[in-house]
Amino acid sequence: MKSPCIELGLGDTIECWYFVRAIAKATHPTLEGAVGIDCVIGKFVSHVKDDELLKFSCELTDDERASLEPLLKNLPKLQGKMSDLEIDTFLNLYSALPNRLLWLPRLNSRADIDRVEFEQWDRQADHREQLQQRLQDGKIQAFDAHHFPAKRIGPNVFIPRKQAVAYLQECGIQICSANESKNLSEIVLSNILQPDVSDSSENEKVIHQAIIQQSSLPPTDALDKDRSVTDQQSPAEGNVQRSLGKMNEKNLVSHRRPRKDGISRAILIAQSKCTNPLDETAVWDALKAMAANKVPPLKSADDLFLSWEYAPGRSSEFSRNSLRMRLYRQLKK
Repeated sequence: MKSPCIELGLGDTIECWYFVRAIAKATHPTLEGAVGIDCVIGKFVSHVKDDELLKFSCELTDDERASLEPLLKNLPKLQGKMSDLEIDTFLNLYSALPNRLLWLPRLNSRADIDRVEFEQWDRQADHREQLQQRLQDGKIQAFDAHHFPAKRIGPNVFIPRKQAVAYLQECGIQICSANESKNLSEIVLSNILQPDVSDSSENEKVIHQAIIQQSSLPPTDALDKDRSVTDQQSPAEGNVQRSLGKMNEKNLVSHRRPRKDGISRAILIAQSKCTNPLDETAVWDALKAMAANKVPPLKSADDLFLSWEYAPGRSSEFSRNSLRMRLYRQLKK
């Protein structure tokens, strides 16, 4: 199996949000853009036991994948995000082939994509926590866009590239050699408070900004240090520093830690599927679709409530009104 790799770029600093996001996407790809044989993620095998037909999924070997690929030429083209109807149609045509194999290919479905997207958010949180622990242990350094030491790993926080490369090596993740000129981590300093998200979709940009607003920005002691330096500067330099301080204070709208529970991550995934991530009806419909596909931690949903599992064997309800209030708070920020 090919080792995961990410495009790290050639800059001296790496922005932490894009770093952990890139790792999660590399280690848990959704295959949404896959075509052909790459859309086959396993196989279904049938087995009769006690007069009962059992069907289970397992991985494909390289030989099985090589045997399947020539058969795809006589079938509809496979794409990374197929509906249940498209998958059923493909499997019916495959089953009718005279030279078909003894097992059915398992195709990458929309439910699989939703599941992997949810896993990406979990893995992203895991890597952020690992970097946070390294920061607390003094193994890495972190700083904000104004070059003040940072106490928390998050958006608009940077680490030296050498330390990022060392972390990737420990995780067994390679740096892609192709297109290294594209640096997804370098942020133009003239655009300090607005990271470059030109490679992201419009939905990801909105969600990224929402997460930035919920995340802890530079601690207040850094701002106090900023003010103490200002007192020793010329009036013109002091005005610049005071302006930067006010910009930071304006963004320090909340000292609450960002939500990490499963329902919050599910909402982020649902928002990423909507044209307008702040549209209550669209987001709720996306959550209902995820619940119908049993995307964890969602279990069921109707027009007013959804049920989700917050711990093994323990469920809770989340109301549509609660979603409305969350989206309203994002809109007002």
